[in-house]
Amino acid sequence: MSFVHPGYLWFLSLLAIPIILHLFHFRRFKRFYFPSLKYLKEQEQEKKSVKKLKRLLILCARLLAFAALIFAFAQPFFKQAALSKNGIPVTAIYVDNSLSMSAKGTEGELLSEAREIAKNIISKSSGNTRFFIVTNGFLGIERELHSKATALEVIDKIILNKSPRQMGQVLNWQDEYLNRYHREIAGISKVNSVYISDFQKSTGSLSTYKHEQTPWNEQAYIIQCLPQNSDNLFVDSVWMEYPVHKPGQSCKLNFRVKNIGKDEVTDVPVSVQFDGKTRMTNLTINAGSNATSHMFFTPTNPGYIEGKVSVEDRNITFDDDFYFTNELSKFSNANSSTETIDLTYSNGKSVKIPQWVATTQGHKLEKHLKEAFPSLLRYRNEPDLKLAIAQRVLDDFPGFIPASIVSLFKEIQRFGTIGV
Repeated sequence: MSFVHPGYLWFLSLLAIPIILHLFHFRRFKRFYFPSLKYLKEQEQEKKSVKKLKRLLILCARLLAFAALIFAFAQPFFKQAALSKNGIPVTAIYVDNSLSMSAKGTEGELLSEAREIAKNIISKSSGNTRFFIVTNGFLGIERELHSKATALEVIDKIILNKSPRQMGQVLNWQDEYLNRYHREIAGISKVNSVYISDFQKSTGSLSTYKHEQTPWNEQAYIIQCLPQNSDNLFVDSVWMEYPVHKPGQSCKLNFRVKNIGKDEVTDVPVSVQFDGKTRMTNLTINAGSNATSHMFFTPTNPGYIEGKVSVEDRNITFDDDFYFTNELSKFSNANSSTETIDLTYSNGKSVKIPQWVATTQGHKLEKHLKEAFPSLLRYRNEPDLKLAIAQRVLDDFPGFIPASIVSLFKEIQRFGTIGV
């Protein structure tokens, strides 16, 4: 027999207290007044040996009661013959409670299915097995081995968590605690690892897993919870027509919604919230494709503006909202004209830019850009920002050199000089 918490056995020393009380207990005689000797015959006379036996039985009952209480806290268990004599068996159960587990399965929400599977495993395990419950929370209170009763309580309390975890992280977390428990608290003879998840491609990486030789026998079981319908709609991306805006100027907000289902969807409601205003539209998206749309807003207050694009999807809902922020420039002395011109690059592509950007003097434009993007303030000296942009374009994006600049340098190379 072994104990989960052998430290509680030290309390067995307290059994000396009732023994001491018994040894130093002096019988108190009761004075009995009687007018005649005839009343003495009515008193029952007990033999001395019988009284002594009675007191010993009372003492034993007290000792057994205290010992039983101490053993209950120590949690004794009998080892099976097939297990090592140097440790306890442990079942480590990972319940994936990431947001993707909110999808609907055959028995309801995938997380509910995972909880039921874990509870069935715990209920059918032997009484001497300890359980290590792992979720995506990686909380300090999870670093504990549980009995059957407490493990079932922990499973019932698992809820969805916004923190996705790579499988490599889960394995590292599990191994780190079990190794420490085996080394510092009590030996482990065998570990059965059970992983219950929908096993998304984005979280299935084992690149961070640092596998080390363990002193116990180990066996792993993988249980995949599959959604009844894997079709999903989600907001893929959001972007503005121009990176710089100013108060009172109309801005075009673009968004893309993706359909990874096998069927075409029609009249999908999409809502956009920006600058305290809400716009709505409907989209039709082909199977395995995406649809792009846009809306116009005219923000008035400078600074950062929060926004949200939402798509209505009845199957998988955790990725229906796309949150973003956009900074509205504080400067107002730029040309307010909404006219645009075409800017052609050396790779043949062209974009439309506001005419005021092309006609604003370089020093003023740089000032406006630093006001709109405070991170650019690290370029303190006057030519630093221009040189950094030119160097980055030349090194990483040579195809985005304006065609007019290329033509200018060709003319200089051809004639050796240019007149201004």
